Amino acid sequence: MMRRMICIYLLALVSAAALADTTAEIEGYFAELDTLKAEFSQTVYDEQGRRLEQSSGTLYMQRPLRLRWVYHAPHEQLIVADGRRLWLYDPGLEQVTVQFLDQTLETTPLALLSGEQPLAELFTIQRLEGRGRLQWYQLRPRHTEASEVSTLRLAFANGDLEVLEIEDGFRRRTRLALANVQPNPELASELFRFDPPAQADVVGDY
Repeated sequence: MMRRMICIYLLALVSAAALADTTAEIEGYFAELDTLKAEFSQTVYDEQGRRLEQSSGTLYMQRPLRLRWVYHAPHEQLIVADGRRLWLYDPGLEQVTVQFLDQTLETTPLALLSGEQPLAELFTIQRLEGRGRLQWYQLRPRHTEASEVSTLRLAFANGDLEVLEIEDGFRRRTRLALANVQPNPELASELFRFDPPAQADVVGDY
């Protein structure tokens, strides 16, 4: 559940384009992002800042509403959004969980992948003071009643996105550090297709 939520709330905010000093220009850069590939290191903290889990893997994104999120360590797991459904596959449990990408997700950052809503319509955006070499931006959902998160933070260094953080209403925080980011690469359509293995149990809207 935690990993599925992270994909929904973080992936659409990924951009490796140069970022100017004004928050108004953020929208333009996200709008220009059609595909993306990156490696990630993900850490989850509790409300007191204690580390709960750490994982790593590779992510792929393609508009509209397509993503592939591969966890390599410490356990294999696969999350795929094919434009209509969001699939979560756990090979160890031989279980697939699936849900429709319906209107319940339109108020989340995943909506940015469709390019239909300007960033400023979904979030209030604030440029924070720089910390070391990182320049941070803070985004808060405008429709808080439909959002599972309270705050999103993005950190850039020399114009490149390096860190994303998500904080929920219970002050639990997930930090996603990106590496080897490739904006707008050519990606095979098969990356965003998922067929449940014959031996797997499928739970949800299938």
